[in-house]
Amino acid sequence: MKLAVVGGGSTYTPELIDGFARLCGTLPLDELVLVDPDAHRLGLIGPLARRIFARQGHPGRITWTGGLDAGVDGADAVLLQLRVGGQAAREQDETWPLECGCVGQETTGAGGLAKALRTVPVVLDIAERVRRRSPRAWIVDFTNPVGIVTRALLTAGHRAVGLCNVAIGFQRKFAALLGVAPEAVSLDHVGLNHLTWERAVRVGGTDVLPGLLAEHGAAVAADLRMPRALLDRLGVVPSYYLRYFYQHDEVVRELREKPSRAAEVAALERELLTMYADPALDEKPGLLARRGGAYYSEAAVALTASLLGGTGETQVVNAFNRGTLPFLPDDAVIEVPAAVDAEGAHPLPVRPLEPLFAGLVAAVTAYEHLALRAALEGGRNRVFEALLAHPPHRPDRARRPADGRADRAQPGAPAMGVRRALAIDAGNSKTDVILVDASGAVLGSARGGGFRPQTTGVREAVAGLARLVAAANPDGLPVEHVRACLANADLPAEEERLAAELSGWGRTVTVANDTFALLRAGLPDGAEPRGVAVVCGAGTNCAGLAPGGRVHRFAALGRLSGDWGGGVHLGEEALWWAARADDGRGEPTALEAALPAHFGLPSVPALIEALHLGTVPPSRRHELAPVLFAVAAAGDPVARSLVARQAEEVVTMARVALERLGLADEAARVVLGGGVLAARHPLLHDAVLSGLAERAPRAEPVVVTVRPVLGAGLLALDGMGAGVGACARLRGWF
Repeated sequence: MKLAVVGGGSTYTPELIDGFARLCGTLPLDELVLVDPDAHRLGLIGPLARRIFARQGHPGRITWTGGLDAGVDGADAVLLQLRVGGQAAREQDETWPLECGCVGQETTGAGGLAKALRTVPVVLDIAERVRRRSPRAWIVDFTNPVGIVTRALLTAGHRAVGLCNVAIGFQRKFAALLGVAPEAVSLDHVGLNHLTWERAVRVGGTDVLPGLLAEHGAAVAADLRMPRALLDRLGVVPSYYLRYFYQHDEVVRELREKPSRAAEVAALERELLTMYADPALDEKPGLLARRGGAYYSEAAVALTASLLGGTGETQVVNAFNRGTLPFLPDDAVIEVPAAVDAEGAHPLPVRPLEPLFAGLVAAVTAYEHLALRAALEGGRNRVFEALLAHPPHRPDRARRPADGRADRAQPGAPAMGVRRALAIDAGNSKTDVILVDASGAVLGSARGGGFRPQTTGVREAVAGLARLVAAANPDGLPVEHVRACLANADLPAEEERLAAELSGWGRTVTVANDTFALLRAGLPDGAEPRGVAVVCGAGTNCAGLAPGGRVHRFAALGRLSGDWGGGVHLGEEALWWAARADDGRGEPTALEAALPAHFGLPSVPALIEALHLGTVPPSRRHELAPVLFAVAAAGDPVARSLVARQAEEVVTMARVALERLGLADEAARVVLGGGVLAARHPLLHDAVLSGLAERAPRAEPVVVTVRPVLGAGLLALDGMGAGVGACARLRGWF
């Protein structure tokens, strides 16, 4: 069993590692990968994690990496615990809303919305990469605001469950007060993430909450920092986050008079990281308890074990409502007990929620809906509407933080109202770059030569891309996401290296082979991808996607990896046959006269000499393929055999990819593109169509003739969570 922790450089991580080590019988890990862009933190926390496992006798292997794709590849589950912008961004979330008379808190109100706006696009990009590398992996989200982030993940079709430690924290506290084992306590826990109430505390099937409040109410109230009279009036135990609603103005006054929690945590983290650097430390330090996240590891282990083991055990999670609370939409995300198995989380029936609580739940659900829309689509007015729907925010309170959020955009993050992405399609012969916004509007574009890092070197090739990016975005506008579909990014290791080279071009960067741009351009918008693409340009390649995030691709390294065809290869084959016809080793072919004539030369030997000495530059070799097709169309047997061989190769790649994806007997698109296929040479085109009809009769061939950067742009919009309308607008531009 392999698990990956994205955000593995968090100072929380030793708490999680300790839980994995102690509870190895519940969740028997073989491999744990810590993924984080902060190499310094990983260098401290990774070795500590290994020492914790060793101390407790856990046999699992722990590794760490800054490469997301490598880290999640083959994972059974991926845990998300990231903070976009770090503690510096949290400091902003907790302080500037106070200037407007609003609570400054990282998950509630204006600060929580700011965190959602930063976090949702990043998490969705991570989830998409998880889906590509490990399509059956479960995503366990502990990243705040959990409700909004989980709703984004589920709405995008990801296999995800949200997790919070509030319920398990109450279970442990109540068990201690009652003098019973934690597993003997079950809760009637209901509401939304960070907006929940414990309506019953059951031990042996009996609700002991009234007695618990009667005997320990003062202690519970003090722990929540709420008046005992309020708990008595409610008759339930609210989450401590309800204090931001029930005592909003009092909390604002308190927060204005003391250092922010972000400042406290930053100081704690400095101490913790110093401790983690001690090679003698082989357990989580006691200081970590002050960091927060108590019992997170137990909750994470239990949830992951249920998802991977299909146990059906009851866990308190964040999941789609689906009628559990009838007054909420089905796609609202609620936090309730659920039966968790290999198919996900299934909320258990709950008794009707009292109006005293239901009104607040309905209002905050509306806020979360609007907040997610603002995170996906951007816009100052959408931010204002979300805050206006948040219960503590009156219109005068909502407008000011909405404007403040726009004015305090994080460095390198897009200003509110305009979310932008860079889309790059770099082929062997030409490169296109477009700058788009979340509505699908093209804000800038540029075109240049081919992308050939194996020939020019990676740095020089990337420098060429950078010049085109500067031309497409001359004002240097902040970019949220970069989607680069690059030729010669044929292996995962090459994609990761190129992604590292492009790091900093946007808040998130995704690099993939350029075949995926062609595929996206030929697939319908708003539907789960189902199809394969065959590109035949300078070279040839094939890749495909299927529901559930399944991916198939070929190495596409030329003859080294068993490939045949493409414009360059066809030209070389044509010249090979012409040369042998000229010197008598091969059969006669009209290519012998046609090829040198195209370059104004008298014979094949003259053409060979010109190519060898550079009189005819290498950049003109691509002109050989069109001559081949013209000679084939005139009936030359040798030329026709080469075209037939190319058609067979295209059909074979498509059929194999469909089979590997489980789509061979289903309706699926076969997207054809690249200069050779897009030209629709009749002999080649007809042979490909007839071959597909025979070997993949349910396939739907589609020839893409628009520039493939359209596909890169559509992938960029997908990464920003843009809708079908934005995709249609971008298609209209082409």
